Amino acid sequence: MDSSVLLMSQRMEVYYLLDTLTAGKEGFHVYMASDIGNFWVTHMYGRRLQNRIVNFGPSSGEKPDAVIFQKFEKDQPLFFVGPKILPEQMRSDQEYALLMQSETMMFFVKKARLEKAFTKQ
Repeated sequence: MDSSVLLMSQRMEVYYLLDTLTAGKEGFHVYMASDIGNFWVTHMYGRRLQNRIVNFGPSSGEKPDAVIFQKFEKDQPLFFVGPKILPEQMRSDQEYALLMQSETMMFFVKKARLEKAFTKQ
């Protein structure tokens, strides 16, 4: 399989999982870092526009509900908009669970929000 097709497939899995976790419920505040030519956020808002991208607004001081790192090639540097959250910080933060990972992508969610996503409202 072509690597670009595989990458798009992995991205769609992350977007689908994010949307599934928040559909019909309170959306997540999502932080994203990507390579400079790849800063696509439209799918992160969700089908009902229930999620918010925290990089684009003033910081509330609270940690985001979800953090997504994505790049087209593993050797490309990440580009940050707003406050800089590094993958190393997320791996060591016990408040978050790593839900998906590949060579070019990581998807973290706050454990408390993950538990809430699976309860009825």
